[in-house]
Amino acid sequence: MTSILRTVRIHAGSTRSSEHVAGTIEVPGRPIVSVGRFVIGLAAMLAFSAVAQTFVPSSASIVYDTGVMPSVAISGTSVVEVHQGGANGFGPLWYRSGRIQADGTVFWNRSYQYDNGGRPSVAVSGVNVVEVHEGTANGFGPLWYRAGEIQADGTVAWSDSHPYDNGARPSVAVSGNNVIEVHQGSADAYGLLWYKAGQLRPDGSVVWADQGHLYDYGGAPSIAAAGPNIIEVHQGSGNTFGALWYKTAQFKADGTVAWADTGYYYDDGGAPSVALTGATILEVHQASATSPGPLRFRPGHILPDGDVEWNAGGSGYATGANPSIALAGAVALEVHQEVVGFGWDYYRTFRY
Repeated sequence: MTSILRTVRIHAGSTRSSEHVAGTIEVPGRPIVSVGRFVIGLAAMLAFSAVAQTFVPSSASIVYDTGVMPSVAISGTSVVEVHQGGANGFGPLWYRSGRIQADGTVFWNRSYQYDNGGRPSVAVSGVNVVEVHEGTANGFGPLWYRAGEIQADGTVAWSDSHPYDNGARPSVAVSGNNVIEVHQGSADAYGLLWYKAGQLRPDGSVVWADQGHLYDYGGAPSIAAAGPNIIEVHQGSGNTFGALWYKTAQFKADGTVAWADTGYYYDDGGAPSVALTGATILEVHQASATSPGPLRFRPGHILPDGDVEWNAGGSGYATGANPSIALAGAVALEVHQEVVGFGWDYYRTFRY
């Protein structure tokens, strides 16, 4: 994917590649952001004005539950949220479904326990739900998935859980029948990042590829997909705050994934989460090394060549930790923790 607007990219200037090909891994050294970043950023802001979406957050964050590590997905106005029910690395996992109202608030159903594990991530395509989570409290170990279907009353009918890989901090996205999952290859805050593709069956279960593949280096990955387009974001170091990077990909006709050769710096922060609808991107992250602390959002747009134009500056919208974002049509839904440990979970909607 070669950019036709490379001179206005907000990135670090040189390339890195970590595609897994025939057992060979090539990873050029990560570049340092040039001193000309301000000029580049200004040019990007001007170029982006033609494609940018203006997201407007709702007036306030609203409490909807208690827990940690929330993850949210939406399809139309249907909402599915998952979270840990306690501050421990392994324990009850709960889900809460709902529906986005015309005024931007969410009507929530009651919470239900659906499994046990840690660090859950959820994705929705139509009425189909795919959830992934860690299966131990060790920080690295078996990863499990669970499929479900949204019912007429908004609740989710879940299937049994099944192991599909090993790793840490999984994130999942679904586009049509295509499924893609990313995770850390170790418990370390920085290391190998792996992806695994799959296909949704008519019964809602997932047929996963036999093997996962290395695609980059980093930590805390988050993945989103819409149509054939995929975007992934992750932390670029083992620090809780630092450079954030993105990498794009596309589903091929056979369900496999073709990644861009390079990833790019796009912001500074921690715990990033990304959502995609059509070509419109919305990303959220912690904006300081203090947690809880300020949360920021950043819009973007996937260009026809597969590159990304980011809004030159993000905007603050709340205070909290571990944000998660979902996007469908002209509405986005974000959830986050109030504090680092167990406590209130809040949501906020965005419109553009």
